[in-house]
Amino acid sequence: QSLILLYLSWYIRNLFYRLMTTSLSQQHYSVMVRGR
Repeated sequence: QSLILLYLSWYIRNLFYRLMTTSLSQQHYSVMVRGR
């Protein structure tokens, strides 16, 4: 059971990290396009 909790925590952390990185990259891309 503890293994399942560990996997869940890792999965949630990975998902959150991916969401953060995608949002940051989108903001950076929009800034680059606007500056052009």
